[in-house]
Amino acid sequence: MKTPLLALTGSLLMVAACSSSASSDATPEHELVDGTATADSGTDAVASAVDTLQQAVHGRRDTYPIRGASPIDLVKAYITAKYADDPDMAAGYTWTPDAAHIVTDEHAAGTLSTQAALAGALDAVSAWYAEAGERGAEAEKARLETIKGAIESASAGGAVFGFDGMEQNGCAIPTTFLLVLDPASGRGYGIDLTPCSEE
Repeated sequence: MKTPLLALTGSLLMVAACSSSASSDATPEHELVDGTATADSGTDAVASAVDTLQQAVHGRRDTYPIRGASPIDLVKAYITAKYADDPDMAAGYTWTPDAAHIVTDEHAAGTLSTQAALAGALDAVSAWYAEAGERGAEAEKARLETIKGAIESASAGGAVFGFDGMEQNGCAIPTTFLLVLDPASGRGYGIDLTPCSEE
């Protein structure tokens, strides 16, 4: 039996429309940014650096809206947005401006200088992947160079760094969780630097 050309054309148009709608509605997990900030070259640099950092460590990335008058206010905004459904959890944090290192396994969050963020990230990733027994020294050196470049690029783009000491990776183990906060775009990124090897 022959299918009328009109009916066939209509079916194809319906499939195309559904496909287009599905792709346009797709958003990354936790992508809660309100979109009111305007993008600039610095913002693009931060977003690109975060992508590079995430790919280097293969860790989870969370994104939340942030606004604040100071770096510690940006960290507080990130935590508040993250625990919007559990305000008691957010209220229980202690805040550490200008922390000397990334804190883990504590109900705490704070800001980091670029130097502290860089040192903490490189130390954590180096130790984590050494324990995981990943491939060779050359691959490890390349990973660390990529991380260093990404953090420096984010800093040059205007990012503020911090940490969330309450985070766990997918194996329910306390993890080194770096915050990359971009006040120009109103986006705060959280990167799991020591993800579960079973994820």
